[in-house]
Amino acid sequence: MRLVTALTILTALTVSTACSDSTDPTKDCPTDVAITVSAGTKPQFSWSPACRAYQVGVNAGTGPVWAMEFNFSNPAKANAISTPVTFGDSLAIGDSLVAHPVDELTPGQTYTFYVFGLTKVGQSVKMGQQTFTP
Repeated sequence: MRLVTALTILTALTVSTACSDSTDPTKDCPTDVAITVSAGTKPQFSWSPACRAYQVGVNAGTGPVWAMEFNFSNPAKANAISTPVTFGDSLAIGDSLVAHPVDELTPGQTYTFYVFGLTKVGQSVKMGQQTFTP
């Protein structure tokens, strides 16, 4: 019985420690998330580890094509974007800033997907980027 109790307590402590600061991307995702981009002109983007971000987006050679971010002046929602996201998504909850995307990406053109987080002191940190061609 003591072993089961000890294991339960140890598991609870491990989970609470791992999730104690899930809004700080620098804790679990310093600058090297692995990004996966699905095929097609409306791709899905995912990153691992699955830390939360405050901004994701797609750039072309001419600049931003689509972006989704929270207003970082509201720290409660600063890192509220979860993986995965799909090109053209918008945030369903308040304080979101969204660039109006084109309907689809152009096949054969090169794009870059990026993901940023905010530290506790409000500094933007690029957690990763991935170049792709639909």
